Amino acid sequence: MKNKKTAYIIIIIAVIAIAAVAFFTVRSLSSRNDKVTEDKVYRLEVMDEKIEAPDIQFLDMNDNSHQLSDFRGKTVIVNFWAIFCPPCVEELPDFNKAVKVLEDMNTVIIAINVTEGKSDIGDFINSAGLDQLNMYIDINGNSSRTYGIDTIPRTIVIDEDGYVRSAARGAVTYEDLIHIADELN
Repeated sequence: MKNKKTAYIIIIIAVIAIAAVAFFTVRSLSSRNDKVTEDKVYRLEVMDEKIEAPDIQFLDMNDNSHQLSDFRGKTVIVNFWAIFCPPCVEELPDFNKAVKVLEDMNTVIIAINVTEGKSDIGDFINSAGLDQLNMYIDINGNSSRTYGIDTIPRTIVIDEDGYVRSAARGAVTYEDLIHIADELN
């Protein structure tokens, strides 16, 4: 009888210990860019270190070639995405909503599709009602390779002087976009 009671106590302590380890492990693995500001967690925060942004080339929906350096003098939010990616599709309306507000903050969004062709992207833009957001196409995967994109969505923020100042893996929100633009401008 006493052995059963001792066994139950040991099991309960073990379960509590495992739960505590799991809790603190998950907590420590959360994005290092997440920062609590006024009780709000933002996915995009300004990094202390400035890293020169590699120049990349991409096409717009009219097959015109653009380079990242064409946007020097503005804060640039580069988003790598694909139609098959649910978190990408989920975040794009927030990017679309932010376009006009960000323009007033000297900030542009470059949404680069990493896999699909112009026709599929055009159909998607129309069906999703993304009428403000300029979409671009990664030429042979060169842009995503240059930035080491291994998961999508991925958002990289480049300041007006051409330095990477923030980055996030996974979906970001309208609030994240406005916050980072406000921090950099």
